Amino acid sequence: MGKQGITLLILFALLVPAVDALAQPEARALWVARMAYTTPEDVRAIIKNAADHHFNVVIWQVRGNATAWYPSKLEPWAWELTGEDPSTLGQDPGWDPLQLALDEARARGLELHAWVNVFPAWKQTTPPPEAVDQLWNTRRSWFMQNRERAIMWPQDWWTYWYTFLDPGVPEVKEHLHDVFLEIVENYAVDGLHFDYIRYPAEVGDWAYNEMSVTRFKEHYKDYEGADPATYPVQWAEWKRAQITEIVHAVYRDAQKARPGILISAAVLHDWPRAHNDYGQDARTWLSRGILDATMPMLYVYKPDDFSFVARDHLAHAYGRWVWPGLNAGRVTKDELLELIAIGRRLGAPGVTIFSYRGLFPDHTPGDKARALLKGPFAHRVKVPERDW
Repeated sequence: MGKQGITLLILFALLVPAVDALAQPEARALWVARMAYTTPEDVRAIIKNAADHHFNVVIWQVRGNATAWYPSKLEPWAWELTGEDPSTLGQDPGWDPLQLALDEARARGLELHAWVNVFPAWKQTTPPPEAVDQLWNTRRSWFMQNRERAIMWPQDWWTYWYTFLDPGVPEVKEHLHDVFLEIVENYAVDGLHFDYIRYPAEVGDWAYNEMSVTRFKEHYKDYEGADPATYPVQWAEWKRAQITEIVHAVYRDAQKARPGILISAAVLHDWPRAHNDYGQDARTWLSRGILDATMPMLYVYKPDDFSFVARDHLAHAYGRWVWPGLNAGRVTKDELLELIAIGRRLGAPGVTIFSYRGLFPDHTPGDKARALLKGPFAHRVKVPERDW
């Protein structure tokens, strides 16, 4: 190669960062579910793929159902890291997935947000091993109950589902606060991301933990015969307030422990149902400044429907961020690109894609990942600067 060719290569190498710097900042977040990794090699491959395909935020799941994918003093190690079934619950895998993910993300210029399932506390249809200090064994009175006081347990057609903790129990609030602050204080994460921060209305009404109902009646003692069935409006308000108290406490103390950390939540796309049936009052969280970003799960496939719902969420951001959430596994390549384009036209400051395995099956870039790199993610960009 002649001097002229070498000079052109050098100029090209110098120009690439400049082109990236001129691109419009936006969040390009990737949900990485806990099922995507069991080995250090998995972690390295995930972070490399995310960086190589110009994502800039990795939302890394570290808590599934009161089990941890990092060394915790409060909850046992997840069994998925050491075995094929819950019999290995609590066994130390001998490495720290969260720290490794952080190290890899830092080396590649990515933000890493710790993703936690909030209220789920067990999932399998067999209970955890009795010898392990898991909440089902040690704090069963914290779990949700139905009107007959039966404790929530996967059953009938929803055997795949979780059993939830009840936010109306004060000790539940305290425990979750401590679990999340343990992460924030011990790891230099850029964000904390809430999932399943709601009641599980899709499998019935399980809000009747005895302690929660007792507290409701005490709170509304001036109402004659104060009972959830008698005062459904107040009952719905009560449930929303229990979750909001958790969001507020965690936000306040997380910001003290790690100033500038971004607190976000995956929220339901249908706001009226989320608010009325699920106790998920995300607009209040944004408006009160106790949440920095929502990632509404806009798994609405037709462009017109997506545009309508996304516009509604963006209109109620209250000066914070809304990063529309897309499910790569449920749309075609062309639909995925079109939805990203719609979000940009609507002024969304970012997008979040579910999930890693849908884009990178067996850690191999699929056609959708390649299309992102050739199209809307062609250049690296920075995450926008916050103005609050």
